[in-house]
Amino acid sequence: MFDYLMLGCPTAVTLGQMLLISAATSAAGAAMQYSGAKRQAKDQRAYQANLANLQKEAGQRKASAIMARTIQEREAAARKRFLVTQEGTKAKSEAVLSASEAGVSGLSIDHLVSEFDAQQASYLHGINQEERMREREMNRQLKDVALGTTQQMASTMAPVNDPNAFAAALEWGAGTVGTAVKYGNYEKEI
Repeated sequence: MFDYLMLGCPTAVTLGQMLLISAATSAAGAAMQYSGAKRQAKDQRAYQANLANLQKEAGQRKASAIMARTIQEREAAARKRFLVTQEGTKAKSEAVLSASEAGVSGLSIDHLVSEFDAQQASYLHGINQEERMREREMNRQLKDVALGTTQQMASTMAPVNDPNAFAAALEWGAGTVGTAVKYGNYEKEI
């Protein structure tokens, strides 16, 4: 670089002036490089933040879909319990009426009613067990979605290398000293 500067300048420029011009050019280059690196780090952070927000929203949508499906399943189970209870009560009443018309009474009818109640309780217990299992599965799925979202966001938010102003100044200073040494050696040759 020094030789090109020397060739492009008139001979009236002293070596000291050339050193100042070179140092100023080097300082401007170092400042531009530092500024560009700072802007790149800022842009990277903005990109990561935006991507993390998108991942968070996607996780929330997945969780909402799981919860909506679970609510629908709960409502279906409640309707099923209601229908089973209604049908069981109707069947029990019809059985008692038929037995009474046939002349059956006392313990026999009590036993018949107990059988209907036991069957209905068993069926309702099965419905409740299914609902509890679905609830556990929903909780597992929600935890998986939360963990997956957290992992995605963690990988997205990798550390950003910020430029170091002090390191840039040291680099510029070392370059300037190198230039001064070269100019000093050049001056000795003349």
